[in-house]
Amino acid sequence: MAEPNNIIVMQSGGNTAVFNRSLFGVVTEALGSEGAGKVYGAVHGLEGLLADELLDLGTYSATRWKTISRTPGAALGSTRRRLGPEDVPAVLRVLSSRGIGHVHVIGGNDSAATGHALHLAATAAGVPLRVVNVPKTIDNDLVGTDHTPGYGSAARFVALATMGAARDSEA
Repeated sequence: MAEPNNIIVMQSGGNTAVFNRSLFGVVTEALGSEGAGKVYGAVHGLEGLLADELLDLGTYSATRWKTISRTPGAALGSTRRRLGPEDVPAVLRVLSSRGIGHVHVIGGNDSAATGHALHLAATAAGVPLRVVNVPKTIDNDLVGTDHTPGYGSAARFVALATMGAARDSEA
């Protein structure tokens, strides 16, 4: 039996200026991947997954994606809810009914913990599921992260703050 090839993307945690850029990157690559099925977005992250409130992101136009990619905030809506043991049966049921075998969780440390918990629950249930955690900003404290979309913004801020402090000192 073939593994499910549909993909779901969730946004989780606090909104950032580049949250949607990460969403755009994941969706663009997923839609262009050979063998990938539908690409769904969970409305308000885990909340939408639990309620089976999913959007077919492959139906969005290139113009709409261009706008989303440049807009701060969370286009899908976000949540801070973590996966609890009581949520696992409902989540696995939705993933199975939609043929989802790949989950991308965009967020920070708490979101990564939710992604990991989902992976462990699926493994324990014998469900084939690949979970990828995608940093939403400058979460360089996550193991294995060497670059995130917010790095340039943070570097620019530090450079300008340093220049400003130097000018203040000169005065």
